[in-house]
Amino acid sequence: MGQLDNLPENSEALDSQATEALLRTMTQELQNLKQNLIVQLNQDVERLQAEKNRLIQEIDGLQSQRQQQVEQQQQQLQQLSQNLTSQLQEQLRQQLQQMADTSSSAMTSPVGANLLPGEYNDHAYRLLASLDSTLSTTFKTLQQDINSYQSALSQQLGQMHSLEQQGQVILETLVNRLNQQLQTAVTQPQLPPADTTVTSRQLPTAKPIPLEFPGAPLPIPQPPKKKLSELQLGFFLVLLSTVALSIHNVVVRIVGNPSQLLGLFTIGGVLKLDLGNSLLILWMRMLVVLPLMVLITKFLYPAVWRDLKTFFTAKDTRSILNVIGSGCFLFLSQVLIYIAIGDIGPGIAVTILFMYPIITVPLAWLLFGDRPTLLRFGVMLTISLGVVLAAYPSISSTSSMSGFGVGTAVGSGVAFAFYLILMQLGFQKLHPVPVSLVQFSTIFVLSSVSLILPLPFSVNVLPENQQGLIIGGIILGVLTLLGYLLNNFGVRFLGAARASIIASTGPVLTAILAFVLIPGPKTALQTIQTVGILLVTLGVFALSFERMIVQRRAAKTAKA
Repeated sequence: MGQLDNLPENSEALDSQATEALLRTMTQELQNLKQNLIVQLNQDVERLQAEKNRLIQEIDGLQSQRQQQVEQQQQQLQQLSQNLTSQLQEQLRQQLQQMADTSSSAMTSPVGANLLPGEYNDHAYRLLASLDSTLSTTFKTLQQDINSYQSALSQQLGQMHSLEQQGQVILETLVNRLNQQLQTAVTQPQLPPADTTVTSRQLPTAKPIPLEFPGAPLPIPQPPKKKLSELQLGFFLVLLSTVALSIHNVVVRIVGNPSQLLGLFTIGGVLKLDLGNSLLILWMRMLVVLPLMVLITKFLYPAVWRDLKTFFTAKDTRSILNVIGSGCFLFLSQVLIYIAIGDIGPGIAVTILFMYPIITVPLAWLLFGDRPTLLRFGVMLTISLGVVLAAYPSISSTSSMSGFGVGTAVGSGVAFAFYLILMQLGFQKLHPVPVSLVQFSTIFVLSSVSLILPLPFSVNVLPENQQGLIIGGIILGVLTLLGYLLNNFGVRFLGAARASIIASTGPVLTAILAFVLIPGPKTALQTIQTVGILLVTLGVFALSFERMIVQRRAAKTAKA
């Protein structure tokens, strides 16, 4: 699909050759600085990771060694205690035996028989004193051994604690150094946001993000070098995303108009796709998408809530208005395209929606100074001719609603162009995932407020159609989320530039799926309409292909 033109460097006089040379020099220096910073940060991260792994291994080894030593010391103490107990028992047994022998001999021998009672007691006391002295000496030796083991264990624990503190100091030093470098990169002086005049512009702070299919913002482009299997997987995921979003448009048509599903049976037509009912369908769609988005954003981008808090507390009013404004224009574009799909069918409505490069290319020139190339002028002419051919049968029709449907489709394309411009500005300050969350939240709030306030339109749903409306809203929400996730993961493997080329097939896929899923006079295309759809698709494809070539050249220049 189409893609925003690269944001230019700051220029005071576009026609001045000296200024252009200065801009080229500044661009080269910024690219070199960026490349050097990325290489240095990658080296620091790798060194930090290696040091972390080494410290973890050392700590694990010390803990294992400590555990082994504790177990050995416990075993030694237990064995020593058993040995001491055995020795004490043996000595006590010997002493008692000696006492018994002495007493027996004293009582039976002539000498012992001649001992007086007082002398016999003194002899017993001497034996008990000798036994007490032996026990005291044994317990003192045991206490000394225990104190020695305790001292050795304390020394080893102290060494382990010292190593742990050293490891913490090393980690803190590495982390602080990396944080300082990151803060230096983030807090580099930046010029004010882009002005609406030609003579006051800014240097870009983020790579341009391609213009993608409605309602599915793409993440930041990933490195272009991918393995073949990853490219195939990315191609398959992005193609499935485009198919899911095309089916979404067909389902909108089914909800608003009775249709023959695969030509077998009639379904849909639960409500007329006017302004009020379109708001209701969009609200029900967001009622499914938004809670699921809140759950999966942490998985897609772990720092989403931290970035949103920093973004909204930074008091950068212009950036906040850009992000919220992009959600407002996306809301308007979605409401208008629903009305158009109900009037002129999904294939023609989406084809007219893809007229947005006619708006975005001049706006990029006006706001960012990105002068269109001859190819872009040719793309604008091709898309304009394709839109006229696709819309001509509806405009020339006697039905007044057909002309109204073309008008709402054109309005949807214009609103979508402004959504893309503001989204591009929002990506300069915020990651695409939190930007998408803010956009979906804005759509939900606007659709809710529009349905609550007493505005001059009504919502008409018959009781017997309420169940079908709920089912349709759930299907639309699931298809939206599925298209977003498939596109998000597909771009990670394929790259944003290639993904935009695949997404440019949206008008053709929508027309084909509408003709296959709900065949009938409303989805059958005339030859002139088919030619128009192919011209619009070819124009958007060429614009996306040009952006991919420009990005490759810029990447090669940066590496050189």
